[in-house]
Amino acid sequence: FSEMFTITTLPDITFGNESDLQFKLEKRIKGRFKEFRPYQDSPVFENIPSGDYQIVARNWFGCTPEVFSEIIQLLGYPKYFTPNGDGFHDTWTLVNIEDQPTALIYIFDRYGKLVIQLYPGDSGWDGTYKGKRMPASEYWFKVEYNEPTDPIMSRSVFTGSFSLIR
Repeated sequence: FSEMFTITTLPDITFGNESDLQFKLEKRIKGRFKEFRPYQDSPVFENIPSGDYQIVARNWFGCTPEVFSEIIQLLGYPKYFTPNGDGFHDTWTLVNIEDQPTALIYIFDRYGKLVIQLYPGDSGWDGTYKGKRMPASEYWFKVEYNEPTDPIMSRSVFTGSFSLIR
């Protein structure tokens, strides 16, 4: 959960060494993986936005086929929103939560009162509670989601905060 990420791959090498490999990053766009960052010698990719990715590794010498990582799901959230009707940052929601249909998102005020519960696919929180505008302040959220790399898809929880700016 962040705005920008760093992805580091740790290849499981059975022969040769890591310096014999190149790595590229592919992003899922409209259901298909497309090149997002071209092949590079470093296994580190920096400044990656939210989305679904896979890493592709290949041998410099071309003596082995490309190897694909598991899907890496990066969820993000905006640090602030400004519900003023100008069409920019008017609602707050998690970024890239669509592949977590059973996720539950709770937003709390600074006193711990539940303001709203969101679901993946909702349009997001518009900064109101029972039709009234909430004050500019720091708000907290909790998201319950399935851990995608866990074979039994156990539930995980993440909490964070963001600002409502008026």
